[in-house]
Order: sequence, then C-alpha cells, then structure tokens
Amino acid sequence: MSLVTVPLVLKAGEFYDVKITVGEIEHPNENEHFIQWIEFYIGDVYLARFDFAPVMTKPDVTIPLKLGHHGLDSTLRVLSHCNLHGLWEGKFQLKTE
Repeated sequence: MSLVTVPLVLKAGEFYDVKITVGEIEHPNENEHFIQWIEFYIGDVYLARFDFAPVMTKPDVTIPLKLGHHGLDSTLRVLSHCNLHGLWEGKFQLKTE
C-alpha cells in the first residue's frame, strides 16, 4: 500500500506538494522484485502515471496538486503495481476550503 503525505485541508486554487511513498517500509527495488508504476487520481479523474525501472529508480513521487473547487470532499487514489504482487490501491480523503 502507498503512503501519501499531503495536508488534509487544501485551499482551492493553490498548489500543494503530494508525496507518494510505496509501502510502510521501503519496498524492494531489485530486478526480481520492484514497483513498475504508480498512477495518481482524484476520484476517477486520471492525473498522472510514473514508470520505474528496477535498481536505478526509487518508487517515491512528489507531485504538485491543485484542486479547483470549494467545500467538496475529494478522494485521492493512488495505484501502484509490483511485478511480483500485482496491483495495490490506496484511498485518501481530502477537503478543500
């Protein structure tokens, strides 16, 4: 599962850095076992995908996020894919003011 670091309440129209880290402990990153990619969504809206190679990259991502609506709860969804264990999803509720 992914860990996400972001303020729980965001001001609409302002950018905030969202940090995504795969696993509560560091995920293996070797040729035989590694994170292949991370996808990033707000609700069902696709925002970005990050692809990783084993050994030479680390499956940690920081991306600037700006929500444009006021007073609505948004679900931040992070999908990651491990070459051995398949698909993992994390969901995090964000609020804008």
